[in-house]
Amino acid sequence: MGQQQIEEVPPHIVDLYKCEGDTFMAFRDQYVESRIRIRYKKGDCGVYGERLYTYPNNEEFTYTTENLIEISDTNFVDMWGYDERLIYYFKYVARESTQIIIKNISNIDYEYEEKNCDAPDLRRRINTYIYNIHVYPKNPKPNLSAQTITTNPNAPEIVQITASGCDSNEGTFWSSSDPNAFPYYNSTNVIHVSNTYDCLEYKVKCNNRFCPQYPPNWSDPLSASDFRHTQNNPGYSPTFSDYLNNQKNKSVGKPEYTYRRQLACIQQKARDEYNKTGENGWAGGFTKHLFDSFATKDACDLSANYSCKYATTQIGCLRETGDLIHGVFELGPGFFSYQPNGNLTEGIASWNQQHDGFLTHAVASCFDELKQDPNFYNPSMPTDNTAAIDAMQTFVITSAIWSRWVAQFFYKPKLGYSTIQATPNQAISVDIQNQIYGDIPSPLIKDQLFSQQVFNVSQLKVTAENTFFLKTNSTIQLTVQQNNMNFTSSGTTYQLNVDPSVATITNSGLLTIHSTREPLVTGRFPLYVTVTNNGLTGIGQFAIYDTDDDGDMIADTYEQRVGLNPIIKNDLKSDSDADDLLDIFEVNLRTDPLKKDTDGDGFNDLEEYLRNTVPTNANSFPLIINSISSGDWNNPSTWSCSCIPTSADDVIINTAHTVLLDSTMSEAVCRNLELLGTFSIQGGSLIINGNRTFVDQNNVLPK
Repeated sequence: MGQQQIEEVPPHIVDLYKCEGDTFMAFRDQYVESRIRIRYKKGDCGVYGERLYTYPNNEEFTYTTENLIEISDTNFVDMWGYDERLIYYFKYVARESTQIIIKNISNIDYEYEEKNCDAPDLRRRINTYIYNIHVYPKNPKPNLSAQTITTNPNAPEIVQITASGCDSNEGTFWSSSDPNAFPYYNSTNVIHVSNTYDCLEYKVKCNNRFCPQYPPNWSDPLSASDFRHTQNNPGYSPTFSDYLNNQKNKSVGKPEYTYRRQLACIQQKARDEYNKTGENGWAGGFTKHLFDSFATKDACDLSANYSCKYATTQIGCLRETGDLIHGVFELGPGFFSYQPNGNLTEGIASWNQQHDGFLTHAVASCFDELKQDPNFYNPSMPTDNTAAIDAMQTFVITSAIWSRWVAQFFYKPKLGYSTIQATPNQAISVDIQNQIYGDIPSPLIKDQLFSQQVFNVSQLKVTAENTFFLKTNSTIQLTVQQNNMNFTSSGTTYQLNVDPSVATITNSGLLTIHSTREPLVTGRFPLYVTVTNNGLTGIGQFAIYDTDDDGDMIADTYEQRVGLNPIIKNDLKSDSDADDLLDIFEVNLRTDPLKKDTDGDGFNDLEEYLRNTVPTNANSFPLIINSISSGDWNNPSTWSCSCIPTSADDVIINTAHTVLLDSTMSEAVCRNLELLGTFSIQGGSLIINGNRTFVDQNNVLPK
């Protein structure tokens, strides 16, 4: 018998890129032959076909059967009369990335031994065909996850967002809810968002370059602000400061710049002052509470994220944002949720002192700095100038003092409330007499609201039948003049700083006042009308007032706005939603007087009001915070909330835990403190429910 000589050649390798579920042909461009029976010639013996070598088919031809759906082949008889098989292609379905291997043994030739005709030597070749099948999803939908990265306690929080579900070799396309941003390609599956106050929603899709005929799916959106941690003094945190400065820088050259610059400036000045003097300076107490109250709001609801809808000038946008967003949704809740330390007289005096210091050293100072800012002055807008800055400074400070008066007007009843232990769903029986409120704040007069400087620099003068105060449910024809010459309505455009529920104006300047956003009847709501004609501009200044037909101190149209009846008196004991918080409080807190839990965070409005959280902010709510280990009071890892307790929180130090306060500049604050473990003060002070608490001779708070 002759010898078999087996030769194995380098494999033929082909890479195929297929979409999941697609069918494809392997070996379509080359034939693969299988001899089932091998015929040989006996050579010099002169005999053909005397002996046949037969090899089993699976020895001569092997292939992968997984995901195989069809074989195209031909069986035929060759010229010698022996069966052969010719493969045209294999049809596979792409389900997952895999490798298809086909081996075929072919005869090269016959060599005969000279002396033994019965035993030919067969030289045979093993051919290997390898198909690497890379299968990609047709419509992949990736997932997003995120984690907060804090590299330095004095640096802003950074969020890392990671996509999964895309092939690592493809890359990804990212998009955000920013209407001015386009999707961009990222060769990795990770992006960093610089700040946890970034309110944009991000989403991602796979590049899908191997299956472009199948559009990929976007992931579900994810917002970086969902991963913001509660920080100590959130209003003065580096994360909040960084966010405000980012918003300012992004708005250079836009109407929003002046407002955002002012907010970033006053926050920075207050933060610097607090770092120097703590609670003893003007940046402590009320001022700190004010910044903390809106630094905990949802990022997308912050005034620094607001884009003006009505104003086109920087001063106009400052007014619009300040009146519609900052004043109503940030300052209002902040003012009304504040509880000063000490007795009533001392508390009010401290409140006034801190607020006055803030208005002088932060607000007024930042207005002065604005005059030197080259990003403010706009020669194409005559109203954006230093005179307008002086006017706005006077108006802003006057309005802030008015807001403080209103908040203090309601502070006495709050003290009455706070002496009562309320239980859920049980009405509080408390006799609040009219005199407990003190004197209702007087309405601001025209000289406090009207800016003569803005009037002087306006090229077009806008008046309303010689009237400054405009009554709700009235219609007035505006007059536009230059050098005492009336402008016709043709070519004049009008813009209001309020939404259409408050006022509307026609192309001819017919102004209709629908309502006010000031809940207290003595309030005066500013209205500004910006007019342009043939390159000239001007600002009309007015104030809206309302009536109080039922004598309950709530403006009639505001009652209609929130669902109350303006002709049925909501007296000082009225509580329409039975949440134990009177209607007169609710309309000034901007809570819903017909809804027990305005922000839907699980705590009714009264509970949040008494515990100094913001009842219109679902991210601000009372906490019961437990220690989870021994540690420092001002270390978030000590507490179950991964935060630092605030004056609104109830705190429990658990058994076997020792909590320390060891810095002379530190302060531990809470609403109530329950000691099952030990609290040790090595420095600083403890304030419970606004009162400083003394420890025993061992600097340990007695149990």
